Amino acid sequence: MRILLLLFVALNTVILTSGVGQDAETPDGNHLLVACREYVRFIDGRLIELYPPAAMCAGLVRGVVETAQNISNSVCLPDNANIGATVRIVINYLNDSPDRLDERDTLLILRALVGAFPCR
Repeated sequence: MRILLLLFVALNTVILTSGVGQDAETPDGNHLLVACREYVRFIDGRLIELYPPAAMCAGLVRGVVETAQNISNSVCLPDNANIGATVRIVINYLNDSPDRLDERDTLLILRALVGAFPCR
C-alpha cells in the first residue's frame, strides 16, 4: 500500500510539474468548473466537445476523494456515493463560491467534499 501511495504521489508530481493535460495557466476553479460541467453533460447522455477536460474533472475529483478518505480521513462519503454525484457537489460548491474560483482546483475539491461529507 505504501509503495502504491508513493507511486501515486510521484506520478502526480510529474504530471503537475510538467503541465501534461493542463493549460499553461494555473489549474484553478474556473477551469475546473468548465471541465466538471462537461463531465456532467457527458454522464447525462448529452454530446460534449471537451472530452479531455471532462475526463480530467472525473479523475481529479476521484483522486482527491481517494486521498482524503484513505490518507487524511477528512472525507467520509456514504457507501452509495458515486463519482457523478460527487462531481455535482463540487459544481454546486464552485457555483456557491465564485470568489474562490481563482484558487487551486484540488483545494476547492477538497473544501467541497469536507463540507458535504465531513467525518464525524
